[in-house]
Amino acid sequence: MKRKLWMITLASAASMLGLHVHAGKLHARPPWRRAGKGNGPRRVDRRDGDGGAFGAVRPMNALFAFLESLRPTMRARAIPTPRRAAAWLAWVIAMSLPHAPAKATPGWSWIAPTPTPYTLRHVAQLGGGVAIAVGDSNTLLRTSDGGMTWMPSEVPLVSSEGGFQVVRPAKGGKVLAFGGYPVASMHAAEGLVAQTTDAGVTWTLMATFPGLFLLDAAIGTDGSVRVVGIDTTTFEAVYLSTNDSVTWSSRKLGYVGFATSVWMDPSTIFVAGFNGVTGTGTVLDSKDDGESWHETPLGEQVLTRLAFRDARHGAVVGLAGTVFTTNDGGDSWQPITTGGSLNNHDVAYSPDGSIRIASGDEADTGEWLLSVDDGATWTISGFERDLEGLSFASDGSATIVGYGGMLRTTSDGGATWLDPTTRLSPLALFSVRFTDAERGLAVGEGGTVATTTDAGRHWSTQASGSASALYGSAFPGRGFAIAVGGDRLANTPAVIGSTDGGGSWVDLASFNFPTAVLESVDCTSTTTCVAVGRCGFIVRTEDAGQTWSEIEPVDCIRGAWLKSVRFRNAMAGLAVGQNTILRTTDGGITWDRVDSPTPQGTWAVAYGDDLHAFIAAGDDVGQGVFLSSEDGGLTWYANKDAFVDLPRDIAFSDARNGAAVGLFGSVFTTEDAGEHWVVADYTVDGPLYGIALLDQRRRLAVGAMLGNATIRVYDDAIYADGFDR
Repeated sequence: MKRKLWMITLASAASMLGLHVHAGKLHARPPWRRAGKGNGPRRVDRRDGDGGAFGAVRPMNALFAFLESLRPTMRARAIPTPRRAAAWLAWVIAMSLPHAPAKATPGWSWIAPTPTPYTLRHVAQLGGGVAIAVGDSNTLLRTSDGGMTWMPSEVPLVSSEGGFQVVRPAKGGKVLAFGGYPVASMHAAEGLVAQTTDAGVTWTLMATFPGLFLLDAAIGTDGSVRVVGIDTTTFEAVYLSTNDSVTWSSRKLGYVGFATSVWMDPSTIFVAGFNGVTGTGTVLDSKDDGESWHETPLGEQVLTRLAFRDARHGAVVGLAGTVFTTNDGGDSWQPITTGGSLNNHDVAYSPDGSIRIASGDEADTGEWLLSVDDGATWTISGFERDLEGLSFASDGSATIVGYGGMLRTTSDGGATWLDPTTRLSPLALFSVRFTDAERGLAVGEGGTVATTTDAGRHWSTQASGSASALYGSAFPGRGFAIAVGGDRLANTPAVIGSTDGGGSWVDLASFNFPTAVLESVDCTSTTTCVAVGRCGFIVRTEDAGQTWSEIEPVDCIRGAWLKSVRFRNAMAGLAVGQNTILRTTDGGITWDRVDSPTPQGTWAVAYGDDLHAFIAAGDDVGQGVFLSSEDGGLTWYANKDAFVDLPRDIAFSDARNGAAVGLFGSVFTTEDAGEHWVVADYTVDGPLYGIALLDQRRRLAVGAMLGNATIRVYDDAIYADGFDR
């Protein structure tokens, strides 16, 4: 049982860090994991190749080193074994690290998904169709039309790290949001309270609490506030109280662990959480405003949220489908079998008295549980994403929020749901190319194809006819577009073409020789294209893909895994991959190898003009570097700047101005022909694979994050205020 507790709780906490648990160990979870359900293992197409940073999941040794460093504290706090302490330690780590940090840089805007790609943790209904949702990366969203549309609010915080865990309506039209963010080190955190007096249009930071992370709050009818969380320096559950939201008092709840939820009525305060010493989920109640507490242990699962319908009837939920109810005001609690086994994150009573629970697996499976008879029987509705929070309006309408920007609203008790979000795909986008300043094409995993005709402001998906991942694309003009990719397990290529600007596609992979996965393609005209790929494979067409010539055969012993090919004109071109640089001066018919100044892998290549060319390179341990050439790619030198990221694509609008994107979500820019590069923007939740420069002012990046295909646009003329919409 304790082994199960370790696994389930560690998995829950790890998921908040973008990790997953396998065989009892924490691993990096690819943030572009395919959404969906099935009995077999999920397949993941990774943009990087063999030996890449995410070529396989990697144990998070630093995290275990942190766990080991806590042993003296555990012994000092009378925690008997690491296994017994696993649950609360995992939550300490989860609460002490950044929750999807992001840095908003002037000019950057989310195009897909909208309104947010970040996980939403909680939502509150304010009445009159107004609701507020909060979540990771300090996300604050507002709707005034019953959930039909949501708009982000400007965040009032100086730090871009952390997030909000819960939002509660308060007295006098105020609304309070609670959460926290890390400062200085993994052991230190800072709880925060933000307030709005205009239903979420603007927010003010009201209070900060060094060393604390706040998880839930309750608001009394008199306006008093009670907040619970964890002290990340002593690992003790903490309880805060205030009557005016200005002056606060803090006290410990008397046990090592954490408090996850709080509920108050005029006579009693209830707190749910986890006791790290006894290794049990626990409910505490106090009738003297926290001066003394009575504790009721409720099994070995972490309890996550509690709610009451009235003074006698309440429910508390927890991990692994845990549900308890009380009919005597908390004097006793009875375990309830719901039929669900996912982690329960939130519970609420609807105006008609029924119990609703939001649950999920922290990623691509969620459940909505309903009981109309105080928990005797349950109905379960499935969702494609983890559910984190729920809230009801007085008319019975409800909103649920969750993983990767999940938002749904219902006005009929959950029979039907409105989805106000805009998502292109749950699969990653790997490449983006434009034929002019307005018309563009993005391709990705699972044969995903999306097109735009307004410089990337709006996108529509198209049926490609391919189920294979598409890694590269070209859009030379006159309606002709081409995309290449393949199945990496079978090492077979995919080539599709379009003659109507990407609206419809046909299969062009009519090869009659040994083949391999293709990674990149570029065209010198609307008929002549060159594609490169695995095992040194290079093919060329002069009839828009109807027939292909094998330029370099498949040779998995000596041939490099070529990742990128670009042409400056009809004759001059470059191809790179696996520390290899190839150069052609006859339109791709013959290729010569050029010396590379770095042992690092070469991933992408771009021209600035006839003489200036640039390469994005990086190694397997997160060290990125850029290469430059001033003689058309004949000789190269390495840029002196190095970055803790792995650049995956690069583009230049002229000889001086360029940009690149990285596997860890960075956007790099240069304005001096690659002599110096700066990190212009980052979103560490997911990789960026492709970038296109429309001109010196506008650039567009594609990738994946939290089960979403992502598109970000930079336009400093349109978004001159710098607000990250």
